[in-house]
Formats: sequence, C-alpha cells, structure tokens
Amino acid sequence: METTLRQLSVKTRLWAQVSACFAVILVITFLMLNSLYSELKQSKQLETQHIVETAHGIVSFYAEQVASSTMTLEQAQTEAKQVIEAMRYADDEYLFILDTQHTMLMHPVKPSLNGTNSASLKDPNGVYFIREMVNVATRFGEGSVQYMWPKTPNSTPIDKISYAKQFSPWGWVIATGIYIDDVQATYWQEVSTMVVLIAIIAIISIIITVNVLRSIINPLDRIGSTIQRLEQTGDLTLAVDTQGKDELTQIALGLNNMVSSFRDIAFSSNASVEQLNVSTHSLESVANDTKQAMANQQIEIEQAATAMNEMSATVSEVAHNVVNTANA
Repeated sequence: METTLRQLSVKTRLWAQVSACFAVILVITFLMLNSLYSELKQSKQLETQHIVETAHGIVSFYAEQVASSTMTLEQAQTEAKQVIEAMRYADDEYLFILDTQHTMLMHPVKPSLNGTNSASLKDPNGVYFIREMVNVATRFGEGSVQYMWPKTPNSTPIDKISYAKQFSPWGWVIATGIYIDDVQATYWQEVSTMVVLIAIIAIISIIITVNVLRSIINPLDRIGSTIQRLEQTGDLTLAVDTQGKDELTQIALGLNNMVSSFRDIAFSSNASVEQLNVSTHSLESVANDTKQAMANQQIEIEQAATAMNEMSATVSEVAHNVVNTANA
C-alpha cells in the first residue's frame, strides 16, 4: 500500500484523503436519511394500526353484546358502524368497513360508495388497493398497504398508507388510510438541512485542505528548487527559508547545515591552496637565491683561480729572471 501511494504526489494523496472522508460522510448521511424515512413511515403505519385496533375492539364489544343476547346482530352491526363512522384522527382521517367480497359496507366521507363493489378501484400505479386490503386481512389477519390517492378531487395523487384488519365473526374488514405527504415533507426538510450542513463542512474542509497543502507543497517546492540550483550552479551560498517548527522546517535546517558544512570545507580548502601557493613561492625564492649565491660563488672561485694562475705565472717569471741573473 505504501509503495503504491508513493507513486502519487503529496497533493494527490491529500485530496484523495479528503475525498474519501466526504464519500464516507455522504454514505452515512444517505443511510441516516433512509433510516429516518423508514421510521417516519413506520410511525404512520403504527398510527393507522392503533386506530384500526381500537375500531376492532369496538366491533368486538358489539359482537359480545350479540353473543350475550343483549342486542340483535343487525342492531349491533348498525351501532358499530355508527360509532366507527364518527371516529376521526389526525384531523380528518377516517375508517371504513368492507366485507371479504370487496363490498363497501360503510364509508363516512362518500356514502354513495356504500353497498358498491370497490374491487375495481386502483391508483395511478395500477395498485388495486381495496383488493390488497382485503387480501392482506383475510390471509394474515391484518396488514398494511401503500398506494397513491388524491387528497381532494382533481388534485395530484400522493402517497397514502393504509391498515386493514379482519373481524372474522362478521366477515368484516376494518380499514383506514393516512396520507404520508407530511412524512415526505419532513424527510425533504431533513435532506435540505443535511445538504446545507455538508456544503458548509465541504467549504470549510476545502479551505483548510488548501492551506494545509500550501504549507506542505510550498516548502517542498523551495527545498526542491534549492537542491536543483545547487546541483546546477554549485553555489554554496544558497539557503532555504526555515520559518516554522514542523518536519519540513527540520529538513530545511538540515539542508542549510549541510550546505554550510560544504561551504566551510570549500573555504578551508581554498585557504590551504593559497597557503601552499605562498609556500611554493617562498621555496622558489629560496631556490633562486641559493642558485644565485652558487653562481656568485662560482664566479668568485673562477676569479680566484685566475688570480692564482696569474700569480703562479708571475712567480715563474721572477724565478726565471733570478736564474738568468745568476747565470750572468
């Protein structure tokens, strides 16, 4: 891993790290928002479930009245329908009652549907939601169904979640549905908030990253440039800026100390060469003086020899003259 990363520049590695962090943040945010949406929908489902169970309890009560012969079946069913018809929750949400053949037995908002078969009702996505409600209630006893339906006539259909529960003794399916546009509104509000927060974090992170990059890249560039100039020119007076207390400052100090050591060595070498040149000149001067003295001495010797030769000739001549005088 380290070898692979070393193939990339420092700038690329830092930006890759920042990008990876942002990717993790986005993934976590996405998961959190999905979890929030699921929880909000779950709360709506529980709300519909509780209200249906309440209505189911009311019907059970009237069924007990029939079982105890306190009321006739017709009276009990009529009163049970009236009580459930008057029930409201979440402002104007209501309950309705079907039979297992999809016939609407009681609808508080559209009484015209009472006695009609609603199996053909479907939403814009082709979901036969009445069939689904009856099916989930008869197969599992109870359950939820999601579909789309307009809030008001001629309005755009929006998501709605329903809950249905069967009351087997009477063959009823008690159901209700609630719009979840408020769930979606809450969800998108949270999405907007998270987007703003992530954008702020991104801007701050980019600003910090750019400044960190400059604090690393610029000193590295100066160190690299100084080394390159040293290699090209051999100028031992070059030095790198050493402001700061980080590792790059220590590297710059080390480079400056190394160049200073090389400069001292070079100056010492120059001084030694100059001293050697002086010594050489001194030796040459002594040699020349010696040579001149020897030459002078040679001349003096030659002069002495000449004088001696001349003296010897004079003595020989005097001796010859003496001999000649004696003979005479």
